[in-house]
Amino acid sequence: MMWHAVYRISDGTLVSIGSVIAGDLAARGLASKSYPERPVGAWNTATQDFDASPVNYGKIDAFEFMMRFTEAERGAIRASAVPAIEDFRDVIRLSRSVNLDSPYIQSVLSGLEVAGLLTAPRVVAILEG
Repeated sequence: MMWHAVYRISDGTLVSIGSVIAGDLAARGLASKSYPERPVGAWNTATQDFDASPVNYGKIDAFEFMMRFTEAERGAIRASAVPAIEDFRDVIRLSRSVNLDSPYIQSVLSGLEVAGLLTAPRVVAILEG
């Protein structure tokens, strides 16, 4: 699966990361870059690319992790009937801590973004606290 980072041409700001591009980007003042895997690291508006070195987010308390989501985001996650999101809820409920760098958490956050429950900037905000 290819991943696409969509950004504003005018200022290089990252708009979203996902596996699907919808509509004519140029008509909306947007452009994209494609990646064979979900890109990691901080988005650099000057280069319109991700910095080469990945960010290490570390491990946090499971409650603290869930509190990084807004009340509306938590509600949307609870309301979701997608099996992978239901599994995520169960895993977090049974966890004491969350390793933000784990492939599972990175995959879940990408899935929440693809499902439209989070935006790319919100994923970064959740990871960075």
